[in-house]
Amino acid sequence: LSLFRGGFTHEAASAITGASLPTLLSLVDKSLIRRAVDDNDAANMREIAGAPRFEIPETIRQYAAEQLSTAGEAQAFLAAYAHFFAQKMADLSTELRGDGQVEALDRMAAEIDNLRVAFTWAIDHYPDQTEVAARFLDASTGALFDFLDIRGWFQEGVSLFAAATDAVSHLDPRLESKLRARQAWFLFHEGNHEKSRTLLQHCLTVAEETENVSERLFVLNYLSAVVQHMGDERSARGYLADAVALEEAHPDTHAAGITANIAAMVAFASGDLEEASRQCDRALHFKQRGNEMRGRTYALNILGRVFRLQGKLDQARRAFAQSLDIAEELGDPRALATAQQHLGVVALDSGQLAGARRQIQIALETFRQIGSRIETSTALVQLGL
Repeated sequence: LSLFRGGFTHEAASAITGASLPTLLSLVDKSLIRRAVDDNDAANMREIAGAPRFEIPETIRQYAAEQLSTAGEAQAFLAAYAHFFAQKMADLSTELRGDGQVEALDRMAAEIDNLRVAFTWAIDHYPDQTEVAARFLDASTGALFDFLDIRGWFQEGVSLFAAATDAVSHLDPRLESKLRARQAWFLFHEGNHEKSRTLLQHCLTVAEETENVSERLFVLNYLSAVVQHMGDERSARGYLADAVALEEAHPDTHAAGITANIAAMVAFASGDLEEASRQCDRALHFKQRGNEMRGRTYALNILGRVFRLQGKLDQARRAFAQSLDIAEELGDPRALATAQQHLGVVALDSGQLAGARRQIQIALETFRQIGSRIETSTALVQLGL
C-alpha cells in the first residue's frame, strides 16, 4: 500500500496487493491507514464515482516503502501497479470523450498522483520492463493528454511527455511519435510554435509510414491549428483537407469534431464568417452526437466571435456564456478564461468599460497561471498593457 499516492480505492488495493476490504478496515482500526474524507465535509467519506477511498499517513507510508524496498519486492508490485493503471487509463480515455466526461475527469484528478508514479516508473524502467512499461505508456497517453490539456497543466505536459519520449527514443518509433506529438501540442501552448510544428511534421511522417490512422488524424488536426496560429493559412487548409479525407474513409466522431473546430478557426481568421459559422455548427453536431462537452466550448467561443462581428451582440453574449458554463463544469481554465475574455470584449462593444476590463483582467490572470502565452499576449493588448 506504500506505493499509492493521494489515496486509493479497494479495487486498486485488491488488484495490486491482494488486500481484501476486511483487511483494509482492520488497518483502519489500527490507524495504519484511514478513510479519505471529503474536504467540504469532514463527516463524509470521500467517494469518487461511488468508490470510497483510503489513504496512508505519510510517515507510515515512508516506513512501509523502506520495508518493501529492503525485502526486494518493490519492483514486482510497481509492475503490477503500472499494469492496473494501464487498464484504468485505457477505460478513462474512452470516457473522457463521451457523456461520462465530467466523472472521468474527477476520477483522473483523484488518481493523478498515482498516475504520475506509474508514468515515472514506466519511463525509468522501459529498458528492463519493456512490455509492461510500453503498455502503460501507450494506454495512458490518450487519457493523460486529455486531462492535462483540459486542466491547463501545459508545463507538466511538456515535461512528462518529453521524458517519456526520451525513454523510448529509437526503441519504439510508433510509441515515440505518439508521445512526441502530445509534447508538441503542450509546447505550442507555451509559445514554442516553431518547435511544435517541427515535431508534429516529423510525427506526421511516422504516422504515414506506419499507416496509423488515428495518429495521423491527431497530428493533422493539431498541426493545422499550429500552422494557422503561425499565419500559414495555406498549409492549415491543406492539413485540414487531408484530415477530412481520412475521416471520410475512417469515420471518427471525436476527430471530426476537432477538425470542424479548427476549420471554423481558419475560416474565421480569413474573414469567411459564413463558413466559420457552418463549421461551428458541424463541430457542435459531432460533439453533441458523441455527448462530448469539451469541444462544444471551442465551437461556442468561435460562434460567439462570428455573432459579434455580425453585430449580434446578444447572441454572442449567450454563446460565450454557454461556453463559460461548460468550461466551469469541466474545470477547463483555458476555455473558461477564453469565454470570459470574449464576454469582456462584448461588454466593451456595449459601452460597459468597467465590466469589460474586469472580465479581461480575470481572463489574463488565468492565462498567466496556466502558462498560455498566446492568450496572455492577446489579453494584454486588449487591456492596453
